Amino acid sequence: MANTFRISLWSGGKAVMVHYINETPKMSEGICAFRLDDGTIIRIMGTVSIEEGTFAERPISGRIGR
Repeated sequence: MANTFRISLWSGGKAVMVHYINETPKMSEGICAFRLDDGTIIRIMGTVSIEEGTFAERPISGRIGR
């Protein structure tokens, strides 16, 4: 199984947005950019973590909690 990238945007010590992608995300001038499976380009800035691996959990939505 190919590795996947998990990109999380953090606020208050919690992940407020999580996306799983197959392409390597791009980083430039403090902004993380990546393309979703449907072609949508997402650009986020702030406290972002990028992990590469195989992940068992895959939420239906890109947003976690509120």
